Amino acid sequence: MDAESVASLDHLFDALGVGRWTLAVFFTYLCWAFLLPPFSLGGAFYNGAVDHWCDIPQLSNSSWTLEQRLNYSIPWEENRNQMRRSQCRMYVRDYEAVADLPWSTDLALTPDEAASLETTSCSHWEYDTSTFHSTVASESDVQGMVMERFGRYWNGWDDIRTLLEGYRNVTSVKNSAWVGRQKLERLRMLPDRYEKDTVKVPSRPLPFHYHSLDGTGTVARGDWDLVCDRAYLSPLFQSFYYFGCAVGDPVLGLLSDKYGRKTVVFGVALIFSAMALTSALAHTYPVMLVAWFVMGLMHPICGVVYVKVVEACPTKHRTVVGILTTSPFALGGMAFGGWAFLLRDWRTLQLVCMAPAALLLAHLPFIDESPRWLAVKGRVDEAERIFAKAARWHGVALPAQLPEILQKCKDHAAINEKARRLEKSGKCGPVRKWMNDVAVLVSSPALRRITLVMFGNFFFTGFTYWGISLAGNTFSQDPFLYMLFSSALEVPAYTVFAPIVMLFGRRRVLAANFAVCAAAILAILIVPGSWTWVIFSLALVGKFFITGNYNVLYLVCSEVFPTCVRSRGLNLSSTMARLSSILSPFIIQIMGQTYWWAPSVFFGSSAAIGGLLSLLLPETSNQPLPDNIEELRALYSRDRTSPDKILSREQEASPLNNADDTATSAV
Repeated sequence: MDAESVASLDHLFDALGVGRWTLAVFFTYLCWAFLLPPFSLGGAFYNGAVDHWCDIPQLSNSSWTLEQRLNYSIPWEENRNQMRRSQCRMYVRDYEAVADLPWSTDLALTPDEAASLETTSCSHWEYDTSTFHSTVASESDVQGMVMERFGRYWNGWDDIRTLLEGYRNVTSVKNSAWVGRQKLERLRMLPDRYEKDTVKVPSRPLPFHYHSLDGTGTVARGDWDLVCDRAYLSPLFQSFYYFGCAVGDPVLGLLSDKYGRKTVVFGVALIFSAMALTSALAHTYPVMLVAWFVMGLMHPICGVVYVKVVEACPTKHRTVVGILTTSPFALGGMAFGGWAFLLRDWRTLQLVCMAPAALLLAHLPFIDESPRWLAVKGRVDEAERIFAKAARWHGVALPAQLPEILQKCKDHAAINEKARRLEKSGKCGPVRKWMNDVAVLVSSPALRRITLVMFGNFFFTGFTYWGISLAGNTFSQDPFLYMLFSSALEVPAYTVFAPIVMLFGRRRVLAANFAVCAAAILAILIVPGSWTWVIFSLALVGKFFITGNYNVLYLVCSEVFPTCVRSRGLNLSSTMARLSSILSPFIIQIMGQTYWWAPSVFFGSSAAIGGLLSLLLPETSNQPLPDNIEELRALYSRDRTSPDKILSREQEASPLNNADDTATSAV
């Protein structure tokens, strides 16, 4: 489609203005903005870090307090320069011999006795539930066990609810010693119409049990036990989601261009909802990982919905819409922190956070396809009906040139379709195409330098941003408050740097943001651990500046790459951020649990390296956009050509001579 047709379509949307039809399109974006953060940031609460120690079944029925049992069975270890009970080892002792004895001071271990005892690895664990009642790593799968054992006796959802409520009532009883093993309580929970003597009660213990923690909390034993020797499996929960994002980013864009915005958005909403429900009810960890990977594949739909919103906006409102699109995601993160504070069980929390999906599925069938996309594809009759509907909803009249404008679009669509058919035989597969795109971006020294620097900047920005976002348990004693503040900071962070880069240029602001973030995160290393609010504040400072860098990076990327490879350069650069985010959960959950300084060192150093790399970028402020590699070399090499000469060449050249003349916006 040529520039005249685009201008004509813009004229139509300017005539429509903003009204109910436009707001309905934006409502779709709003639903996705509240649905996605609980999953892109889900590792902070669904799989938050919890303290744990070895479970000693022989002592579970004893009258000992938790502290007495730990004193008798769990050794001390040094962690973060402090002594704490071991999370993965226990003493080798004859626990059966003392199982029925009351506690006495003679049973307490002295330091010399403790040093002489042999230790062994745990096979089962108990978990502190004072912050999170249930997490993925400490999964106890209460509902899964109940449905598996008693499902064949149920005749409806009322029975399911009654039985589950009975389990919850039993497990909520505090100051009772291991009520989970009592078969009598299980039978009492069943509806009265069942013959108690015919029900087959499981002979093995429940996969969870609770103890008193001096009346202030509880501890629970889980089934999955993704700790100690299995701790490497825990970060996969969030990393599989990020890996799906990296794979799905280019795929969803291609599908939406081929099959339409509405079709792809509705299909993705169905798949995402199904996988979210599967994850919340999954009984096995591999099933959950597959579900989260598929949800990650669907996550980049936010970019498709963003494009649909921009396509429906009048020209004069696009800048405002571009700024406002970041706010709903920040609000979604804040809401996630609030829900997580109220609902400490990860399965219940995930089911509640699926509420926006219900709104999506309810209203998407009534949302129109993008009329701009329909016009570009030559489906002008459908586009005309949607334009008429939008005009009716807005109470305005469409321009008299509407049929003429749509006919031009149809003619150009026919020409483009013929050209695509001629090129189809020479197309290569997606992997070969990706390799060709990379080869083009490193084909000359000047372009190679810019490509590698942009790849590095996006990589370290994504790694640091997602690492700080998920580190609520590392940089704060209150992960819920941390999520609330770090999400709220994103609103000013995305907007405040717009006037700053106009005054001071792109490169200096980019380097300064990296430097401040690195200084704040690395400063945590020298702050005493008791200064919790100082650590909390420094982490938020780092989050603010690394968030601001995202917008600056997209601006620099769209300016520094020549027109002929601009879209490819931007897409591949943003993919680097997706790939680096896969590593962040491992730093927090593996390295951070063993070495307290690891998150600060890795994320702070990452920001510092990004700052150094940004100094290698050319300053693009007040510079003309290069259209080809020759102009790029002339602008940013030592033997510079005057910008005025390049501008004069741009005026003489037709923009249609370039293979890729527009840069895509990324969300």
